[in-house]
Amino acid sequence: MSSPFAKITGFFSNPVFRKAVIGFSGSAAITAAGMLLSPVISRLYRPTDYGEYAVFSILLGNLSIVSSLNYLGALLLPKRNDRFAALAQLTLWLSTLVSVSFLGLLWLFEDSILSFFDIHSIGNMVYWIPFLLVVSVLSSCLQSLCIRENKYSVRAVSDVSANLSGKGYTIAHALWFGPSPIGFILGDMLNRLVAVGVVLVRLPLRITRLLTVPVPFRRLWKTAYFFRRFPVQVLPSTYLNIVSSQLPILLFKKFSTSAEVGSFAFASSMLELPVSLLGGALSPVVMRDSVQAYHEGGVDQLGKFCAGYFRKIFLGLAIPFAGAAVLGDLIFPTVFGAQWQTAGVVACLLAGYYAFRINYYIFVSVYTIVHKQLYDLIFNIVLLVARFSAVYFVVQSHGFLYAVGAYSAVSLVLTALNSYVLLATMGVRSWRIAIEQVAYFAGLLALLYAGREGIHHFMA
Repeated sequence: MSSPFAKITGFFSNPVFRKAVIGFSGSAAITAAGMLLSPVISRLYRPTDYGEYAVFSILLGNLSIVSSLNYLGALLLPKRNDRFAALAQLTLWLSTLVSVSFLGLLWLFEDSILSFFDIHSIGNMVYWIPFLLVVSVLSSCLQSLCIRENKYSVRAVSDVSANLSGKGYTIAHALWFGPSPIGFILGDMLNRLVAVGVVLVRLPLRITRLLTVPVPFRRLWKTAYFFRRFPVQVLPSTYLNIVSSQLPILLFKKFSTSAEVGSFAFASSMLELPVSLLGGALSPVVMRDSVQAYHEGGVDQLGKFCAGYFRKIFLGLAIPFAGAAVLGDLIFPTVFGAQWQTAGVVACLLAGYYAFRINYYIFVSVYTIVHKQLYDLIFNIVLLVARFSAVYFVVQSHGFLYAVGAYSAVSLVLTALNSYVLLATMGVRSWRIAIEQVAYFAGLLALLYAGREGIHHFMA
């Protein structure tokens, strides 16, 4: 039996990982520079500012999912370019329609919306949401186009350039105007605009014509009819998963302080960063190879493919999350500033959940291939109810940190269980993988905690 370290080495040498590396690691140094700006931002802004911006992002994220009917998740499915073009343009038209509608609601009910979400400090910046909605959907369509055309390097340059531009402006805004949520919002806006601009400039005109040449209305209607089942099968599950992840911020906004909301949102974003970066690099490659495995050997071949990489990905990527679970309360105030001490404790409580979330993030799209989206929907309904109950009742009776711990515990159990059920639907003996991964992560925690206690005892 090969050791875990041998499996980790094999993971970094497998074809799926190499494809991701080709697309994304060329700009690794620039990406690292962008990540290094986070400690600078955390010293310029207060947890309260981040909490207000987190609520703004929730509004934008929810509208993005609803307006696109989650068709963005189907853009890699069409084999023919004309169907892809029709589906992408249909998504853009839907997002434009929702943007205009939301703009009308803002004109009519601005005060009520600001009061309901308690974001009066943002003020008129809420009117940028409709514009950012369209730009966000356009950026997602262009990124899917890059994946279809194997232009991974273009997507990488776009992501890195956008990240650096957005963070750079956020820093400049705080230095020039002082800390406020507006600095985050304008930085986010520049981020999305640069992401779109870089892809449009670097992709050949023959490729971008798929989005720039209008598709006839009749073709759009046929595309909507052809994919009519996709929103019904996928959108509810995706939306519930997003809402349940945003739920703590909304509840903490009501029952806690804006500083605690900011601490939770900041800790979550730091833990989500490796999930989105590595998961974003691996998930499109895994999705493409999963479709190929399914076409070549059916569910059995797909199960073998997914089980192998499911193990390898977890073995490699669980290590940093175990470190965050044991050392987060030391790392955050040291790296990001003393005002983020609470965020470090939150990171300790959440890290275990994020360790098991990354495989779900990468492989959840496989549910679509095996036509088992109902399973994911059921799990997300249970997850939403469990998270609401854990946060709502615990935050009022025991306070903020206990509520975070309850949220993390139910999220870890249900997300991991969802992933193992996905493997079971493909004939994989997932219980063996579950025991292996739980034991491996527990061993990492025990080893790191023993090391921390040993160093503390030696220094004392």
